[in-house]
Amino acid sequence: MQILCRARIRIGNRQYAGYLHNISQGGAKLRTLTPIRRLGNVILRLPDLPALRCQLRWMDSYNAGVAFELSLAPQMLSDWARTRSTSSELNYVGEAEIIELKFPPGD
Repeated sequence: MQILCRARIRIGNRQYAGYLHNISQGGAKLRTLTPIRRLGNVILRLPDLPALRCQLRWMDSYNAGVAFELSLAPQMLSDWARTRSTSSELNYVGEAEIIELKFPPGD
């Protein structure tokens, strides 16, 4: 489902501005203002949903895709989207945040 929402993406020491473009039970598509140059494990935070562990799976010039480690329950996703559609601003969901996960050596 298409949802437009500001996103802040932190990978290593770099920050990327962009938008969450769409979301499904299994993942999300992001559109960035500058290209992301590294794939890896990340956390996606969205207002009113638990933090989602993800794998940044693909990227091209200004788009990137994440796959959720655990799928969102259909009811949770539809309730979340319905709540957003009643917002005073069309498709306003607050700000999404994606943060790179750091694993200790050997993990």
